[in-house]
Amino acid sequence: MSSSSLAQGYDTLRAARPVLYTAPTLEPVSLNDALTRLRLTSDEADTDATVNRLIQVAREQVETDTGRALCTQTWDAYWDDVPSGDLWLPKPRLISVTSVTSYNDAGTAAVLASTNYQVVTSSEPGRLVLTSTGAWPSDVRDADAFVVRYVCGYGLPTTVPAALKQAMLMLLGSLYEHREEVIVSQFAGQLITIPYGYHQLIAPYRVLWVG
Repeated sequence: MSSSSLAQGYDTLRAARPVLYTAPTLEPVSLNDALTRLRLTSDEADTDATVNRLIQVAREQVETDTGRALCTQTWDAYWDDVPSGDLWLPKPRLISVTSVTSYNDAGTAAVLASTNYQVVTSSEPGRLVLTSTGAWPSDVRDADAFVVRYVCGYGLPTTVPAALKQAMLMLLGSLYEHREEVIVSQFAGQLITIPYGYHQLIAPYRVLWVG
């Protein structure tokens, strides 16, 4: 891929506004795994509810820090302008594209025929590439002109990398133990935030365009 194509691809990523459409129905870390990590038993409904909530928080934090989606979920990515070339999609891994829709000045939606583009899921980020006969729409409004709905993530919990699940468990332990912000040293003013080793676990999975 040429340097100009890479630059254009990063530009499309920076311009994208991803909005969650369908949250994952499964979490990478199960309640039983979390309870084991926390050395708790599932004998109180409020305990289970608290731990389930912290599992979600830990997963969302790992996803934010890596720029990835873990278990299968659906996103809408919005652009104000129609791309001039390939369209790169945030939140790898890309599984499939549901629809590509544009809006004209009157707010009328038009779904682009899939014959106009090829969905590339084998690369990170996943992307849409125009076919030899394809074209992006040209009659679009000034804002939220173009939206791609797509499915992304590693799939089932069993296919999420072990390092990312371990990072979730580390966060979970810290979140449960310190459910409110805690000062480690009264004089140094240091706060408990991220457990040691967390960043090392997620580093290989952190996508280049995050941060």
